[in-house]
Amino acid sequence: MSSIITVKDGSYVVSFRYDRMTVDMLKSLIPSTGRGWNPKRKVWLVSSQYKAELQSIFTTETIPDITAVQTKGCIRLLEIRYVGRCKERGDGSYGFGYEGGRWGVIFSEKVLRGWFEGFEDEFSVLPAGDDFYALLGIKRIATPDEIKKGYRRMALQWHPDTCREVDAHERFLRIGEANEVLSNPGKRARYDIGLTLESSVKTKETDTSLFDAHGYRSPLRCGFVAAEGYDELNRFVVTKVLGWEDIIKDNKVLVTSWGVGDKHFSETWI
Repeated sequence: MSSIITVKDGSYVVSFRYDRMTVDMLKSLIPSTGRGWNPKRKVWLVSSQYKAELQSIFTTETIPDITAVQTKGCIRLLEIRYVGRCKERGDGSYGFGYEGGRWGVIFSEKVLRGWFEGFEDEFSVLPAGDDFYALLGIKRIATPDEIKKGYRRMALQWHPDTCREVDAHERFLRIGEANEVLSNPGKRARYDIGLTLESSVKTKETDTSLFDAHGYRSPLRCGFVAAEGYDELNRFVVTKVLGWEDIIKDNKVLVTSWGVGDKHFSETWI
């Protein structure tokens, strides 16, 4: 097969006449986070770490070496309209964010849980996805006012009358239960003791809870997100979330959701 493989900005630029088998091999051997399609140039961009995979696909080509490029980080304010569920993709658990009319943002499960659940490093105990604090999107040191605000925010985003997510009803009920416990000082104290005991007997929790049996789900699906990260393969890879605020217009809050059978997420202003 006639193909051209060059190097630009620390990544491989792969050009070849369309062939279904070759495209299938590319997608099978290189995870979605390591490749990207440039529709304007009609070329594939592939991360430098997948040289061996490219060589196995284009056996007659001599794949050039790429000297390691220092990734330059930056801080951006992203208008995320929807964050998809995190899935195992070969090099970690990731979800894609829709921003600027395309799926151009990558959120790892580690980054999302770092913001919503206080997961700081790979040796930390991962809170379960139905942890009451995580359900309300608040920290464990939250004040009563922050608990109330977190409940109202999450109840709005997950109310089954407006949210089309498959688990919206069950999630909404659990959000109500979380608020009932955490807003009561006595119940909250007993719950916190239980969390402490649970953490003391666990090493590293990897179960993502009954709500996330098919992959980790961010408690919020849209918002203005202040994030640290870097550009790679026409995408912005988030390394740390610094802030997450609702998108508000004319005193209404944006709620986005993706119903079963839908081809795209829907937007509702509440």
